Amino acid sequence: MGALKKIWDAVTSHYEKAIAFVVLVGLLGSLVYLAVQVSLIRKKDRRWQEQVNDMRPKHPEAELVDEESYAMAFRDIRSPSLLEMAGWTNNMLMVPETRAWCVDCKNPMPMLVARSAGPCPFCGHKHVDKKLREDFDGDGDGMWDSWEKKFGLNPGDAGDAGEDKDRDLFTNLEEFNSDPRTDPSDPKSYPPLEAKLYVTNITADPFKLRFKSVLKMPPRAVVMTPAGDVHRLPAGGTIRVDKGTKLVLPDEDKTEIKYPEAGSIKAMGGTRLSFVGGETNTLATLDMPVKAVVVLPVASVLEERGRMGKITRTPLPAGCRISCTAQQFTLNLQGDRGTYFKLLGESVLGFRLREYEKKTEMRDVKWSRTPKEIDVSELTLERGKKRIVLVKDEDVMYSEYTVFFLFKLDGSEHEKKVGDVFSLKENEYRLISVDSDLKTVVVQRLHDKKDFVIHRIPHAPTK
Repeated sequence: MGALKKIWDAVTSHYEKAIAFVVLVGLLGSLVYLAVQVSLIRKKDRRWQEQVNDMRPKHPEAELVDEESYAMAFRDIRSPSLLEMAGWTNNMLMVPETRAWCVDCKNPMPMLVARSAGPCPFCGHKHVDKKLREDFDGDGDGMWDSWEKKFGLNPGDAGDAGEDKDRDLFTNLEEFNSDPRTDPSDPKSYPPLEAKLYVTNITADPFKLRFKSVLKMPPRAVVMTPAGDVHRLPAGGTIRVDKGTKLVLPDEDKTEIKYPEAGSIKAMGGTRLSFVGGETNTLATLDMPVKAVVVLPVASVLEERGRMGKITRTPLPAGCRISCTAQQFTLNLQGDRGTYFKLLGESVLGFRLREYEKKTEMRDVKWSRTPKEIDVSELTLERGKKRIVLVKDEDVMYSEYTVFFLFKLDGSEHEKKVGDVFSLKENEYRLISVDSDLKTVVVQRLHDKKDFVIHRIPHAPTK
């Protein structure tokens, strides 16, 4: 420990000299490094100069390109010589003149012809300045300038396309695009109304009616129209009839009893009818045979008196028949407690009971080893051209569609099923068919039987 202390004391007493010695050694090392690097750089420079001096061109006979001829060609391309009307050959090879395509024959013709609206030298088609053409649209609003000038619009203002000059709720552009075009200054002249009708939604409603049973009842008199509609004859109901009314009996000879004067037929209940001539002259009172028919040759009226004494009148067309029925059909609403009791020919939920066919079928039944005879009678419902067959006690795999319309002309909304009729301004329409996949429907304009495809309203949210 004493020796180390002596050394440390000697260093601390002469530390300035030690630092100076270290710095001197560093400077000497740097000078040596620089000398070595300078020598290497000079050596590399000598080698580079030797390589440059040794380089020789591979083709010493090649000469510099004369650029004058190329410069002249570029000047001619930028400013080609134009041909006169009489000449078609350029005085400089491969330098074409500026030409225009003929809109008819597609051949190149001189620009002088196109600019002067002259005829094409090939096909004779006369080229007119586009501003002079009938279909020129200077302001780009979609309407021809000639059409705008004809009806007092501004051909220099694109904003008038969205205006409604005659206030018929159709824009000027819509009247121009109509086929045929309509007068934007006449409120009685406007495009077809169907252009403003859109589908906003289509919903599927499962068919709810279910055929449950056939009920036997005492025979009763009913009125059947030529179209198959049935009207019940309640006790006290009166039918105003004209001369020529007759009773056809169900005997072999189909005996006819004609009533000689105009009057009325009064329902007495059940099948009992009273034939009255004039106002009070009772001609006959009888119980109609079940298969007998009373023929009403001319149009008549069915009068019924309600509980409060109010009389309702139902017009009956010519050719109606009074007959007897003893069957009544029961239909239930699936999922509800509603039950309908209807005669053949009456309507329920817009469907008319059209036909009934009694049928049975042998089927396997649970908990029975042998097939049993099952009642599969069919009741056919009809609405327009749509016919649905209901099998007794079976559900029907059929959905009715409800279509929701928006008439943008006045903002009115319509909710319709197939076969329903609705009005747009002075026109009536019937919903013909529904395409639930494409979200389009077909409606028919009733006065000319013309069909229109109505599309979904643009950007309408899906419900």
